[in-house]
Amino acid sequence: YLYYLLLSQNFTDYAMSGAARAGMPKINRNHLFDFEFQLPALEVQRLIVKKMEAIRLEYSNLLLIQDLKITQMKALKSAIFKQELQSSEAA
Repeated sequence: YLYYLLLSQNFTDYAMSGAARAGMPKINRNHLFDFEFQLPALEVQRLIVKKMEAIRLEYSNLLLIQDLKITQMKALKSAIFKQELQSSEAA
């Protein structure tokens, strides 16, 4: 649960609000340790983590499908280009 909490936009925004520098932010340790959050019951935490893991897995699967589709589209483009080239050479 804490893993996903620390990855949240809420935590990132909080951490950056205590950053000292603009170019290469340095997070103030005391500010970071002052971060407050509600800690749900353990069973609720487990449910949240289970849902987050399912979303992460689905996201990973979608990325794999996207990569496969991009590869297939490139192969199709290449095949069409080759076919058009051969047709123009035959003419």
